Amino acid sequence: MSLTVKGVHGELVTVRYTEDPQKLLSWYSEVSKVPFEFCRMTQCSKPVRQVAKNTNVVVSLRINGGKGGFGSLLRGQGMFARVDNFEACRDLQGRRIRHVNDEVRLQRWRETKEEPKETIAPTPKAPRKTDPEYKKAVKEGVSRIKSAVAVGMKRWAETNLQVPQKKPKAE
Repeated sequence: MSLTVKGVHGELVTVRYTEDPQKLLSWYSEVSKVPFEFCRMTQCSKPVRQVAKNTNVVVSLRINGGKGGFGSLLRGQGMFARVDNFEACRDLQGRRIRHVNDEVRLQRWRETKEEPKETIAPTPKAPRKTDPEYKKAVKEGVSRIKSAVAVGMKRWAETNLQVPQKKPKAE
């Protein structure tokens, strides 16, 4: 009866069957020149306690550590990207970080903006209501409006247009 052993370097070796895994592992370490302490034997992905007949045995190197480290494995393969853009997040007041950053940029821009070199002429002041010229202009405007209304009514009367009278209600 024989066993097939897949070694650390990927080689396949056929050996005579033995139940003791320690004997098999010590034989493999002598043949492959890998120290016994660094070898590990598995059968169907489980550590070997007793070698079963007509199966394959895999000898691999011991790796220190246990479960975990999957995130660092993904980062090493480039499948897990670190996020450095937090502008869509919100601060403690509930505002988006993007809007806060925009306000800061706008404030810096206002501080660096130069003052205009040319001064704009001031707009003329509106006349005060206590100014005698203003009061005179208002009175003239009112009198012109009154005369315009009077002329319009006179022309209307001259054309003999009659205003339709409302018919009295029949009782």
